[in-house]
Amino acid sequence: MVLANDFRHPVVLAKDTATMDILSEGRLELAIGTGWIKHQYEAAGVRYDPPGIRVDRFEEAITVIKGCWSGEPFSFEGDHYHVAEITCPRPFQRPHPPILIAGGGPRMLKIAGREADIVSIAPLTPGSATFDRFGHDLANSGDRVAGQVEWIRQGAGPRFDGIELSVIAHHVTVTENADQVREELAAQTRTTPDEVADSPHVLIGPTSAIVETLLDRRERHGISYIIFDSADLDAVAPIVDRLVGQ
Repeated sequence: MVLANDFRHPVVLAKDTATMDILSEGRLELAIGTGWIKHQYEAAGVRYDPPGIRVDRFEEAITVIKGCWSGEPFSFEGDHYHVAEITCPRPFQRPHPPILIAGGGPRMLKIAGREADIVSIAPLTPGSATFDRFGHDLANSGDRVAGQVEWIRQGAGPRFDGIELSVIAHHVTVTENADQVREELAAQTRTTPDEVADSPHVLIGPTSAIVETLLDRRERHGISYIIFDSADLDAVAPIVDRLVGQ
């Protein structure tokens, strides 16, 4: 869903994305994260640093990207990036294209609150028994999400109301047999059907019920930007139709 920062120098990324924004007349969103999938680093021959270093580097990269997008000569001296009087194309959108930052833990979500226009709330630390075979945490319940939103709020301060909150819908099943599907998913992930139902990453039920679920999550947590897998697009099209105007 997001670009992994460690695979692209932020100056190159700023130039490329500014050009894309110009050519598309302002249709670009930059979604970016630290990068975390170790085997991808190994396959590319990129050093896999500890999380703290990757986050440090990511934080500097956001500063570099925004500085390059200003269209003015920009310099930066950090621990990881050094930029001297570089000028990049200025994007079509002002002050810059929307930035989506994904994160799950307190540090990343506070950075996202401070820097992002859209924050995608990811599940907490991978590896627990409640993760499915794809690495999605189905116990990331409403209470845990409320805590994550609070971290975003702490980072954002007065700009919080201007941030759009997002989640990925990892499991979407449009069905009249919602209870059965929740029970099967709970058994696979060592959770309970109630935890599955409360996870913001899961949508199970008939179209009308899923619509109400999405409206409820918007009311409870402020989540209004839902990312679906391409395989689910036909199933969610009627849901999107129902939500138009709401």
